Amino acid sequence: MFCTNCGEKLPDNAKTCPKCGAPAEEAAPAAAPAPAAAAKPARGRFCKGCGAKLKRSETVCPYCGAKNRIPITKRFWFWAILLLLAALGLFYLFTLCRDLYLSLFG
Repeated sequence: MFCTNCGEKLPDNAKTCPKCGAPAEEAAPAAAPAPAAAAKPARGRFCKGCGAKLKRSETVCPYCGAKNRIPITKRFWFWAILLLLAALGLFYLFTLCRDLYLSLFG
């Protein structure tokens, strides 16, 4: 089965598209129960609504339709900007200290 909105291949028991969140057109058979919270492995992404395991690219749970956003601390651009700001701050601090040292002793 494929999404009528974006063309993404849908799991057989999906209620919504994992890529765009559009509801599935065809009536899917009864959804398999989501894995229990105690059976979760330590790694991976899980739905905040039902606890089902999500693929890395899925932002919408195919079982319950809940939106699952990736935390900002797990995004590459967040760490790149943070590292850049830290480098600029250190550069400014060392420049300020050098200028102060030269004005006092130079």
